[in-house]
Amino acid sequence: MKLVRPPSRPAPVPVEKPPVAPPPVVVPEPPAPVEVSDGRLRPIPPPSEPTQYRAIGVVRGTYQPSDEQFTRGNMVMHDGSNVEAVLLGRVMSLVRNHLELDKEHVWVVYPRTREREATLHLQIVGVWEPENLTQPDELDGESDADESAIEAPPAKAAAKDSIEEEPPQYVPSDEVDTDTFSIRGEIISHEPDTQKISVKIQQVLRKKGEKEPSMKYFKLNLEGNLRGKVLGYFWDLDVKRVGQDLKIVGGTSIVLVMPKKYPKRPMGRRPMGGGGRRPDGGGGGFRGGGDREGRPPAAVPTRKEGEAAPAKPVIKKKEAIDAIE
Repeated sequence: MKLVRPPSRPAPVPVEKPPVAPPPVVVPEPPAPVEVSDGRLRPIPPPSEPTQYRAIGVVRGTYQPSDEQFTRGNMVMHDGSNVEAVLLGRVMSLVRNHLELDKEHVWVVYPRTREREATLHLQIVGVWEPENLTQPDELDGESDADESAIEAPPAKAAAKDSIEEEPPQYVPSDEVDTDTFSIRGEIISHEPDTQKISVKIQQVLRKKGEKEPSMKYFKLNLEGNLRGKVLGYFWDLDVKRVGQDLKIVGGTSIVLVMPKKYPKRPMGRRPMGGGGRRPDGGGGGFRGGGDREGRPPAAVPTRKEGEAAPAKPVIKKKEAIDAIE
């Protein structure tokens, strides 16, 4: 008998496992910008929170009030350029009583830009001269005016009732980098070709006699270019003044600004009668009983009960022939 080798078993086919999806990548929120400081107080403090809106800066120049009004005038900068300026809040009495207006000073200002004139406008809220002005209120840029904003003013001195704490140390005015601005807000317009950028900044109006402040927004026009995700994002910008322009020298994207949700209006039924097109009720079409042109239907003559029908007009043959001719 011939021995026959049994057929070999087929090699097992490896079963491919379904691909495992990689775990989702969690992008952490960027930390708040950290400002290196030596402990001394500066005219522009670091932001109190990552998304704090503000537009504040420091300039050096001479304030020249107008002949008509002391609180409105021009700021003659150290480079010779002129910028329109106004005085706000408690700084008015400080300028009147403690400053020599024929000399240059370091001013804490809120910048504004005029879109039509393409010029810069400064709101003066404080003076930074710790070597000459020793009172905390004299260095404080907080304003009592109606136009005070969320833009952070210079930090106040330590509490008066604190005896153990050392008095705060201020950076002297000759060490302050002037013509610098801190702009923090939402980018609403970005034109890389023309290097035009608009920032929307939230402002809080604190009016006397009102318990809660009201919110307001204003737009600030800057020059420069930003990379990455720009529109709709909250940016922390470092800005430099050059003449009448504010130019971006650096910036950090913080977070995407979520759009506000407005309540939806209830959907009401459309009236079945006339008045859908005209305030006087006409133009209702077939539903309103009128024709397509919106004219009311012609009145149908009615006959009272027992009343004889009106006689029909008799047309003679000759009259009918004349009418045909």
